[in-house]
Amino acid sequence: MGDFAFSAESGTVWTYESEWYDSGQLVPDQVTPASDELPIVNGTAAAGNSTSYSRGDHVHPQQLTYDNDITATKFIMAGGTASQILCGDGTYQET
Repeated sequence: MGDFAFSAESGTVWTYESEWYDSGQLVPDQVTPASDELPIVNGTAAAGNSTSYSRGDHVHPQQLTYDNDITATKFIMAGGTASQILCGDGTYQET
């Protein structure tokens, strides 16, 4: 790669190799940095308007304790059979 220059007009990097051409790469100060903020816990789903982004390998924390009553659509039991019903207290009943 030869000489290069940042163009405020195009917002891209221009490179010189016998003539100037637009490399298409964004000028570094025009790139939005990845966020290092932790994901929000127990937020309400929303599209949001943040201009930052997170990396593809980020992890959302799970809230596993609750102070009030909860409603669940299903419970998961390891090692159960199709004829067993899992109760909220962790026990099961045969059908």
